[in-house]
Amino acid sequence: MNQLRLYLLTVLFLFSVCVYAQNNNSKMNQANNLLQGKKYNEAITAYKDLLKTDENNSMAWFYLATAEYSIKDYSAAIDAYNKAMAGLSGPVVRYNLAGVYALSGNKEMAFKLLQEAADKGFGQYQTLAADNDFTSIRNEKKFSKILDQVKINGNPCLARNEYNQFNYWVGKWDVTNPAGKHAGDSEIDLMNNGCTIVENWYGAGNFQGKSFNYFDTTDNMWHQFWINQNAQKTTFEGKLVDGNMVYHSYDHVNDSSKPYLERLTFFNLGPDKVRQFDERSTDQGKTWNVGYDLIYTRKTDSTNSK
Repeated sequence: MNQLRLYLLTVLFLFSVCVYAQNNNSKMNQANNLLQGKKYNEAITAYKDLLKTDENNSMAWFYLATAEYSIKDYSAAIDAYNKAMAGLSGPVVRYNLAGVYALSGNKEMAFKLLQEAADKGFGQYQTLAADNDFTSIRNEKKFSKILDQVKINGNPCLARNEYNQFNYWVGKWDVTNPAGKHAGDSEIDLMNNGCTIVENWYGAGNFQGKSFNYFDTTDNMWHQFWINQNAQKTTFEGKLVDGNMVYHSYDHVNDSSKPYLERLTFFNLGPDKVRQFDERSTDQGKTWNVGYDLIYTRKTDSTNSK
């Protein structure tokens, strides 16, 4: 059953809520063991016995509802899930309750609770898309809208345009200097469901480095953290300017010997070419000197091996 699967998947998530009950209440342990063993009627009896002396135990109400759902006692499950919500603020209890309402034919409450689950961050898109509990409402526009929101919850970086601004740098590249001499190879990967752009740099002379690039919604800026094999690191922050990513680093502005401001621009020269242009300023950005200048040419299938 779909909701029991959700229950099993969320035991660890909810563990912190019920540490006391799990470790100190033998009745709770016994009831949980019965539920996990699919002895639903015995589990129901055990949870009800526990709740006689601990009526505010939200986890016991949640597990009781799961057991009642499992034997298709939907009316009792609705009552228990509602009592569980008094102490559980997360999306899972609302998702489960929405499913029971849908099975009971109460579409209005099913949509209400499912929307609340989505608003609270429920992000299990595949679970919702395949959950038979929602067969009665699956073809309605409200369901499609909520399903889209859940997909965004689970993959926020694939849904927001800002996270896609630097995707033109993703790929496998042959890198040369302005004179056309081979300077290295670079593999740029989109990772963490589109939240992180990771560069793997393999330069001449076996010089290697890696950068992590991400968009931060707290300051609406892009950030890069670069580190090489010698543990030398640089941090950058920036934004897209006229279609090109422009980073600045302030790591060296307070150096005691030769302080400088660094600017790193990734010019988007089309689908198969990027120019990475590094500049440095010793007069707070009034004038700039070239640090390095690299041309990234996308590798074809025949040139993908280094």
